Amino acid sequence: MTSAHAAPAEPVSATLVTDDEDALTGVIWPERDHPMYAGHYPGFAILPGAYLLDATDRLMRASRAAPGTTLAEVVSCRFKAPVRPGEAVAVRLRLDRTGPEVRCEAQLSTVHGPVAVFVLAYRHRAAADTERPDRPRVAVPDAGPVAGRDAITGIIPHRPPVLLVDEVTEVEPRRSLTARYRVTGDEPWGAGEPELAPGLAVESFAQAALLLMLWEDPNPDVTRGSVALAGQGEAIALPGRARRGDVIEHRVQVVRRFGDTAIFKGTSTVDDKVIMEVSRLMAGLRPAEQLIAARDERGTP
Repeated sequence: MTSAHAAPAEPVSATLVTDDEDALTGVIWPERDHPMYAGHYPGFAILPGAYLLDATDRLMRASRAAPGTTLAEVVSCRFKAPVRPGEAVAVRLRLDRTGPEVRCEAQLSTVHGPVAVFVLAYRHRAAADTERPDRPRVAVPDAGPVAGRDAITGIIPHRPPVLLVDEVTEVEPRRSLTARYRVTGDEPWGAGEPELAPGLAVESFAQAALLLMLWEDPNPDVTRGSVALAGQGEAIALPGRARRGDVIEHRVQVVRRFGDTAIFKGTSTVDDKVIMEVSRLMAGLRPAEQLIAARDERGTP
């Protein structure tokens, strides 16, 4: 299904600057008018953390650091500050080859300071996992058994082309939620890639988690009230990938909830085959006025 707001997907804008044996540097600098901004926290546009993750992965794959490998695990990801449209992000990657996998620690920053830290693990992948053909494109229904896209946009602050949940099929408020997303090939970045970028898969799961978090107290308007933000993840294993036409089913569970913070875990499957296991994803609610004040202090790039 192609949204009326969708534009042709583009690759992430990531340029490798230095490619040394144990360290890499690069720059991430998406266009200020990239269509993703219209759908990611409308009214307070920020760069999706998934874009930073996929751009960092692109830098690794463009380097000589880990030939023949694929991103197998997001060991940890921590988002420290939002990135506004037009801001360039400098990336420094330190490599560790002492174990059976190649690990990289990525420090990401703008002129305003640190914005994210990732630890990523790369491993060799069986050829059979990369040769599965695309499925025929089939439209996803606009309404699911519990909530369709119209209802979803009334709960979380995501819109096309960044809305990566089509329907909620089961929900037990404060405990668990099951959601689905069909990979269309019209995602906001990743042109020419045979598979859904891992960051987009994580983003889709995170949106399902935010749906569970906000189910009883929706707030799709980021200019008032409390804004839900996913801020940290750990041990996100990526044993498989989704391709165009695949339906991803996310099963999200609340591990713990305290105050305005929740910790989630869960799995994502395609045809009952696990493509992602999330051991820990933390999200929290922040007052909208705090975000707006922080934005105004930094100014418009």
